[in-house]
Amino acid sequence: MRQNKNQDHFDYIVVGADPRFVCGGFPVEIPHPGLLNDSQLLDGPGFCGSRMVPAFIKPASLIGEHTREICRDLLGMTDEEIEDLIEEVSLEVTPAVVKAS
Repeated sequence: MRQNKNQDHFDYIVVGADPRFVCGGFPVEIPHPGLLNDSQLLDGPGFCGSRMVPAFIKPASLIGEHTREICRDLLGMTDEEIEDLIEEVSLEVTPAVVKAS
């Protein structure tokens, strides 16, 4: 016996398969390099109107993705200083994703 009688409906919506949500453009699949599956299913706009600009949905930055640029461009560090701190594990950079074949 299910604890929540709405669980079936909830599961249907979560996977983005509910035709009402799909028809309205609510589930949006975007490419997201760096994730193991290369894409991510996100919530789209809650509503849209005929005079509204379409929503701009993009993937979030990965952890450490902009470390080198921030250190160099905003903090004025040299590439050598940055690499030394990365080696010391004082700074984090995005690791290369290795996918299983």
